[in-house]
Amino acid sequence: MRFHRPSPALVVACLALLVALSGTGYAAVVLPRGSVGTPQLKTGAVTSIKVHDGALKLVDFAATERAKLKGDIGPAGPQGPKGDKGDKGDKGAKGDTGAQGAPGVSGLTIVAHTTTTTAGFQAVSVSCPAGKRALGGGGGTPTPGAGVSLRNSLPLGGNAGWIVVAEAKSPGSGWSYTANAVCAIVAP
Repeated sequence: MRFHRPSPALVVACLALLVALSGTGYAAVVLPRGSVGTPQLKTGAVTSIKVHDGALKLVDFAATERAKLKGDIGPAGPQGPKGDKGDKGDKGAKGDTGAQGAPGVSGLTIVAHTTTTTAGFQAVSVSCPAGKRALGGGGGTPTPGAGVSLRNSLPLGGNAGWIVVAEAKSPGSGWSYTANAVCAIVAP
């Protein structure tokens, strides 16, 4: 029996068959079990046709998809029977009248004091009338063009008045600042 030399088409066809079979066999033999996972899958590689029926559980679906699984609200059920009337509660005793409180705050007065300077800073204080204490205070300027800003505002010792410290960015030929104190008689 005599052998003939194979044709080029037969050689190419045999090589193609060998490559096709060896790729699948190589992957099955060389790749370890579980080495292909989610990061290796291309987007859209797994479709509903490729998933076995009943293989997915509720936890496998996104929360938005799970929300779509709820059915419509059913009709209202029949009204139940009316319950028994409860017992009437006891009326509580009236409490005693408390003692009268202290008079609190009275004689409210606002006191103001203005000073003028050419310096960059100035402190302006105002005192409350005798027998009254400062409840609050603040200040302001009639010369805003000097770039005046309030640096501090606080009560004088023992709440006897109020003091403010102001700064002028452009004091020029002079600027003014007014300190105010809200004074009142405060019951002990």
